[in-house]
Amino acid sequence: MSKKILITGASGLVGSHLTEMLLQKGFQVVHVGRTKRAGISPNAAPTFVWDVNKQEFDAEALKG
Repeated sequence: MSKKILITGASGLVGSHLTEMLLQKGFQVVHVGRTKRAGISPNAAPTFVWDVNKQEFDAEALKG
């Protein structure tokens, strides 16, 4: 079983490169961001929303 890594800021320069590197090494990657943007990663890591203003977080991101 691969380890699960949660990345915030995955759509940014560092986050996008970090995502690709971790996916290539066999990690399970999950993104958390302010919006649910499809296609952050060509390998389609799932993205969950964290709305700071409403203080809402999708707890599904932490499962597994």
